[in-house]
Amino acid sequence: MSEQSISPTLKKRRQGQYMTDDERLLAQQKFLIRFRKTGTILQSARSAKVDRSTVYYWLEHDQQFYLDYHDAIKDVNDAIVDEIDRRGRRGYKEGKITKYSDTLLIFLAKARMPEFREKSQFEMSGPDGAPMQVQRIYDFSQFSDDEYEKYMHLDAKARGG
Repeated sequence: MSEQSISPTLKKRRQGQYMTDDERLLAQQKFLIRFRKTGTILQSARSAKVDRSTVYYWLEHDQQFYLDYHDAIKDVNDAIVDEIDRRGRRGYKEGKITKYSDTLLIFLAKARMPEFREKSQFEMSGPDGAPMQVQRIYDFSQFSDDEYEKYMHLDAKARGG
């Protein structure tokens, strides 16, 4: 459905004046159509003649709009992947020259293929490279005496004592 097929019947409201259900549904429909094209909340809200905060309110309080919005996000993401693929693999014209984006192709490969992702490793050590000493601190104040005794017994048993 295009933006033109939705009649522009949204009226300017005074501050504090609420939309009718029909106006809200129309505004939500306009927002979602524009959002699928732009992927931005601000532009889409302006197109639907609502404030961005209204969109966030709908997301919190209108389950159907929430579902439709997240469906639209998937459409936007698919369009982005299509564009990355087009520029990276099929190229794009700049004048008479077809250019390709190696960078976009690399990002696409990293997103889809784990073997192309950055590998990172994190290592911690104590002073002078020695192993770190870990001290466990527990709050036993909520334990009864019996619970504390059971814990100490299990802890000693786990440590081989």
